Amino acid sequence: MLLLAAATSGAVFFRVYLALFAILGSMRHYELFYALDAWLAWGLPTAITAVVLKRAGDLRADPR
Repeated sequence: MLLLAAATSGAVFFRVYLALFAILGSMRHYELFYALDAWLAWGLPTAITAVVLKRAGDLRADPR
């Protein structure tokens, strides 16, 4: 469920990054930025959540 929420939040991140680029960036590399933004917006939150969940699972499995 947390991974789904992380991936879904990518839509929000995508729009925020896109707006920041429109305000601060140049339109010269818009297509490249759009492609990178599309992947990073959902990929980073999903990867970070997966690592945190994996680490939490490892801590639970540790018998110490």
